[in-house]
Amino acid sequence: MPALNVSFTEAELTRIRRAAAAAGLPVKRFVHTAALDRALAVALEAGYRHMSRTLGRAEETALADRATYFAVSAMEGTL
Repeated sequence: MPALNVSFTEAELTRIRRAAAAAGLPVKRFVHTAALDRALAVALEAGYRHMSRTLGRAEETALADRATYFAVSAMEGTL
C-alpha cells in the first residue's frame, strides 16, 4: 500500500498525539482521517468557487443547499 512520510516538529507531534488521544484514535488513523477530511474540504471549496463563478445567485443558493446536504450526508455515512 502506498505510504507518505511526513515530518513534524516535536511540538507539532505532541499536539497531534494529544489530539489523537482525545479523539480515542491511534495517531496513524487520526492523521489519515485528518488528511482525508482536509482533502474533502479543499475539493468542496473548489467546487463552491467554481459554482459561484458559473451560476446566478438564486441558482447558486439552491445548489449550495443541496451540495451541503450531500456533503454532510457523505461525511455522516448516511448516503
